[in-house]
Amino acid sequence: MLAPGSTVTEFVYIRNGAQEVLTGGSISCVVIRNGIDTVVSTSIDSSSDKAFKVQFVIPSNWAEGDRVHLRYSADYQGYPMTDTKLIGEVSVVAEQVQELDDRLQVLYELSGFAPGVDVTAKPPNSATPGYRATSTGRNQTWVLNPDGTETLSPD
Repeated sequence: MLAPGSTVTEFVYIRNGAQEVLTGGSISCVVIRNGIDTVVSTSIDSSSDKAFKVQFVIPSNWAEGDRVHLRYSADYQGYPMTDTKLIGEVSVVAEQVQELDDRLQVLYELSGFAPGVDVTAKPPNSATPGYRATSTGRNQTWVLNPDGTETLSPD
């Protein structure tokens, strides 16, 4: 899954009809969101294994479920070639899970939790909004509230 604000790195190979990798030439790329060309900037570099390394950043305003494709075009010895590659779907949840993982790491460091302590995390639901991590070893609960505030308390 692709998170808004994350950098995407893809490797593109230019191939002939026999699927042999061609060297030389140049490519141009267009990032496509939900079937529509975008103006997302791409960085293209040649790599040592005959691939082109393409990088771009998923815009922060892209939404859950947006489908992202990369169309690349090459002109090799006067012959134009174009192909489209599915990159994936945008997931806001993936970004939230990464943020939760980052915050849990801080929790370990600040509150004395150690790797191997029984810590469980669960996503929000109607009964317990926010994200929770509970350590049975230290009898503490950390909560990331929906408004972004955090609390650390004994159970």
